[in-house]
Amino acid sequence: MALDAQTRNMLKTGLGMTDADLNRLGPNIQAVLAHMADFGKYKFVAECTESKYCFAGIKAGQKYVFSSAPLSLLPETTCPTCMRALAPITGILNIMMDRITSGMKPDPELFQVAECLDPGLDRGGLGHVVFRVYAQKA
Repeated sequence: MALDAQTRNMLKTGLGMTDADLNRLGPNIQAVLAHMADFGKYKFVAECTESKYCFAGIKAGQKYVFSSAPLSLLPETTCPTCMRALAPITGILNIMMDRITSGMKPDPELFQVAECLDPGLDRGGLGHVVFRVYAQKA
């Protein structure tokens, strides 16, 4: 899939990419770039549904809010930044991005729940946090 002139120009102007490097882009990233308008329709949300003894201070009801492309945290995020919470969420966000690239709705039928990497007190850790991950119209 070849990039259209507008996308090529945006990458050259915005990122400073050279024509040589643009020609090296693989098919996966080209597919993502071809669906940028579709990505702009969504934000991704990871909402804490359960929290017990979270050392980072994440509480039920707090949210991580992400732009869908580029995948980054948005200012309306209310959760404290915790890499052990964000890591498992990232896998679900990648699935959601793949679904948009495939022309599907982003919410997967499975894997809508992410759990932080701290296993909790019962399994040798301290705290544990659970998130519901979903897409929201932007």
